[in-house]
Amino acid sequence: MNKNIIKALAGVAVMLSACDYNEDNFEGLDELVNEAHKNIVSENYTLTADDYTAIAKYSKDELGKLASSQAFDNADLAKKYIPTFLSSKYYTVDIKSAVNVTFNVLKGTTDTYTQLNKTASYTVSADDYVSVWGNEKVKYLTPATTGNVAGVLSKVYPNAVAGEYVAVTYKYDANEPVVAGEAAPATYVITDKFEGEGKYVIAAKVGDGYIPYGLLKDESKTYGYFVGDAISAANGTISLADAESYVMTVAKTANGYSLQRPDGKFIYMAGNYDSFNLGDYPEEGGDWTFTAISDGMFNVVNVLKSKCVKYDTGYNSYGCYASTKYEGKDNYIDVNIFKLVEPDNAGNQDVIATAPETVFALYKFDGKKWAVTTDASFLSAADYKAMGQKYTNLSETASPAVYLPNYLSAAFPYALEGDEKTVAYYYYNGKTTSVRADLFTFSEGKWSASAKSEVTTMQYVKNSKGWAYDPSVVITLPKSSASTAFYQTATDWVWENVDQAMGITVAGQGYMTSYKNNEYYTGSSAYQNNVDWRAGSARAQYPAGYDGMSDTEIVEQMKKNLIEVYAHVLAKLYPEANVVEGIDVTYTINFIVYTGSNADYQIIYKVVGKGQFEYVEGSLQEVK
Repeated sequence: MNKNIIKALAGVAVMLSACDYNEDNFEGLDELVNEAHKNIVSENYTLTADDYTAIAKYSKDELGKLASSQAFDNADLAKKYIPTFLSSKYYTVDIKSAVNVTFNVLKGTTDTYTQLNKTASYTVSADDYVSVWGNEKVKYLTPATTGNVAGVLSKVYPNAVAGEYVAVTYKYDANEPVVAGEAAPATYVITDKFEGEGKYVIAAKVGDGYIPYGLLKDESKTYGYFVGDAISAANGTISLADAESYVMTVAKTANGYSLQRPDGKFIYMAGNYDSFNLGDYPEEGGDWTFTAISDGMFNVVNVLKSKCVKYDTGYNSYGCYASTKYEGKDNYIDVNIFKLVEPDNAGNQDVIATAPETVFALYKFDGKKWAVTTDASFLSAADYKAMGQKYTNLSETASPAVYLPNYLSAAFPYALEGDEKTVAYYYYNGKTTSVRADLFTFSEGKWSASAKSEVTTMQYVKNSKGWAYDPSVVITLPKSSASTAFYQTATDWVWENVDQAMGITVAGQGYMTSYKNNEYYTGSSAYQNNVDWRAGSARAQYPAGYDGMSDTEIVEQMKKNLIEVYAHVLAKLYPEANVVEGIDVTYTINFIVYTGSNADYQIIYKVVGKGQFEYVEGSLQEVK
C-alpha cells in the first residue's frame, strides 16, 4: 500500500480517537472548537459597476437597466436580488454572518415613493357624512369636521400599517351648516387676544397638528408632565369632540386666573420642579397669567414660580420652565389659545351649501392614526381644471412630463436651484385610474423629472435558508463615556416615571441618587457606565423599595425592572424603528454588570410597532 495513504488513514484514526476521547472526558469541547473555527464575517460592502452588471443577469428583463444606471429602481428590488449576489460572493461564510451592503436607488422610487405609487383611493360616502353629522341633510365636510376623516379611515382600513397612504375625496364647504330645528355646533377658534374668564383650549403647533395641554400620560397620578396626541385645527378651528378632554375653565383669582380641567381638577405648581400638580384649588401655586407675544402665541405663566408653559419637542411633553432654560432653544414651543365660540342660532334656518367643492387630500398612517401628509403635493380638482383637463386626472394624452413642470412653476414661483418636490396625482391608463407620484428637481430655471440616485445601505444576514435583508441592531455599551447617553436616558426615565410618580420630589430620597446620574431601580449608572446589581447598594439607596427582600430577591427584582425600563429607553432613542414584513427585527443590547466584579450581559427586544419594543423572553442572560 502507498505509504502516503497509510499515513493519511493513520491521521484519520488519530482524529477519530481524539474526538471520542474529548467527548468522553470533556463534554462540549468539540462544539466549542467547531464554533471557534466557523467562518462568520461582519463587514461593509459597496456594490461596484461589475456587481450591478452581474446582478442584472440574474433577473433578465426585471433589472434590464441596472447595468447602465447602476441604481435599483426601488429598494424592494434590491431586497429581492442582493441576497443572490451575496450567495455567490460569500459562498464560504457561515450562518450569522452579516454584511452591510451600500448601493444606489433611483430617487423617486425609494421606499417612500414605492409606497406612494401604491396609494389606495377612498371617497367619503353618504354613510360617512351621516356618522359625522348625525343626520342625512349635510353631505359635505366643513372646517370643524375635516378632522373626522381620520376616524373614517381608521374604520375603513382597520389593518393599516405604518407608511401606508390613502387618497381621499370628499365634498367641502367653508360655511358651517345650521339644520332647521338643530343648533349650529359650537367650536374652539384660535385667537390672538385673551378675553379673561371663559373656556379655552391651550395647544402648541407641532408639525401639521396641534398638541393640546392638560392631560398626564398616566391620569391616575396627581403629578407630572402633560402629554397629548395631535388634534386637527383646520382653519384655526377645533371641534367640540376633539376639544372635549382639554377644555380649560379660566376663572379670575386675586393674583391672576385659575386653570380647571373638565374633570374639576385645578392645575398648579408646587416644589422646585418643572412639572404640574393636579387637585383642589391650592393655597398657592394655582394662579396663572396670559400674555400675548408674537405671531398669535401666548406666555402662560405660573405667578408663584414665574415659570412659563412650553411644549418640549425633545421629550414630547409640556412643562413649565424658567426663561433661562428655554430662551434661545428651538425645542421649546410657545402655545396658542383657542376660545369657545357659540354661534348665533337665531331663527334656526337651513343653511345649505350652494356648491360644495370637491377636495382631494392625501393621508398617511403613522402606525397609530391617519393624518394629512406633506410627503407630496397632491393635485386638486382646481389644478386639473387649470390645466384644461376635462377629467380630474392625467393620462397618456395629458402627459405628466408636460403638465407637472408647469404646475410646479405656478405653485412654487420662488424655487431655488436644486429644490426638489414630489407630486402625486391621479393617472388614467386607459382602463383604470390610480395614484402616481413623481420627483422633480428645479435646475437652470425649470422643473424636470429627477432621475438621480441616492445612496442606501441595508444589512443582510445569513440564516439557515441563505442571505436575507435584516435590519436588526446590536447596541454594545462599553464601560466608557460612549455609553453615557443610553444609561442617562434610563436614569431619567426612572426619575420621571417611578420616583416622581410615587410623589418623591427630591433626588436621593428614592431609587435615584442625589446626583441624578444613576439609580437603583434597574441599577443603571450614567456615572460608571454600567449596571450595578449589588443588592447591598440598592438596599442602602432606597430601603423602602426593597424592604423585607433577600439579596437574591433584590437582584431578581432589579432584573425585572431593567426589562421594563430598557423597552422605554429604546422607544426614546430609536423612535423610527419599525416592523418589516416577514422579518423579526430585534435590538440586542450588550452591557456590563457589576456585582463586585464585572460580567458581560445581553438582553434582546423585538420591534412590534413603530418605536415599540417587546422583550424576548429568556434573552436577559450573562454572556460567557
